[in-house]
Amino acid sequence: NSSVAPLFGALIYRRAASSELGIDIKQQYEENAEQFDIHAMSIIDQCFDNDENFAIDLLKQPAVAFNNIYPLQLARKINCKSFLASKCVQKYLDHQWFGCINYKRTAINFRVFLCSLFFPFFPIFCIFLPYTQKHKKVRQWTKMYHFIGSVQQEEKNYVPWYDKIKYFYEAPIVRFYYYMIFYILFLGLFSFVLLVDYFPLNIYNEYQSDIQILPISITEIILHICFWSFIIEEIR
Repeated sequence: NSSVAPLFGALIYRRAASSELGIDIKQQYEENAEQFDIHAMSIIDQCFDNDENFAIDLLKQPAVAFNNIYPLQLARKINCKSFLASKCVQKYLDHQWFGCINYKRTAINFRVFLCSLFFPFFPIFCIFLPYTQKHKKVRQWTKMYHFIGSVQQEEKNYVPWYDKIKYFYEAPIVRFYYYMIFYILFLGLFSFVLLVDYFPLNIYNEYQSDIQILPISITEIILHICFWSFIIEEIR
């Protein structure tokens, strides 16, 4: 992976700049590191212009010649902003954010939000969203029978309905929308209990709900469950 070598050059200059006391030399090291960063970006973007799937696959594979380090991990470690802002990395992040949902369609964010908002636990509308098949890595050989690398071939556009449901709930954007929706519902329930339905502990055998054995109201019990679910999630 030739795009990893410039990242190591940027790493060396960044470390040299952090240990250098002279302002002029330190600035020169930072400029050299930035040049290596731009060079790494140009390499990965040229590969992306030739073959998008192959370039994205390079980001997922460890560089064998450099102790099996991943390009994105190295770029984040040394804060290579140009490399992280490249077309290839942004496309890779789009793939990670939307999963197998075809994010190239019109108003896809709004459509995913509507499918998440209506019937959250009943996947009725999600099967009508556009999806793409997961890419499978295959090997291609030249006429001289030399291995030239693994590339990704796009599968057919047809996706079974059960795979659509699976892809929908696996997408990080759907999980984000669900978290946001339920958090807003939690805030509404919390406000309702504190302003309208909150009473001291029932010690005079009064009825605060239709169930006689409950000392507190049902809405307050649901609020306690939500509180503990948030606490358990943060601990996890």
